[in-house]
Amino acid sequence: MSSKKIYWFAAGVASMHLLGVGVTEWYVSTSPAGQAPMVWVYWAFADFPLSLLYAFLDDSFLIVHGLLGTIWWYFLTVVLARCLVALMGLKQRKAKGSVTN
Repeated sequence: MSSKKIYWFAAGVASMHLLGVGVTEWYVSTSPAGQAPMVWVYWAFADFPLSLLYAFLDDSFLIVHGLLGTIWWYFLTVVLARCLVALMGLKQRKAKGSVTN
């Protein structure tokens, strides 16, 4: 996988995250149920390290999840994809080396 494909894939993952946050915000703002804001708890698990910012930022679900969480998922996807590509390349090089020996 080339670097360009990795960035496009990461942008797709981040876009899906942002779409999910947008749908959640729409649901919370239009729901007549009193406990609708509890849906944000699910995002606390999805964006775990960033969810710890709730201790410092009061009622900032959209900032934490919409902005920071989307950036987090973009960079996390890029890092994981690069690691997978490197591991697959290493595995292929070892396989080629063992065949020639």
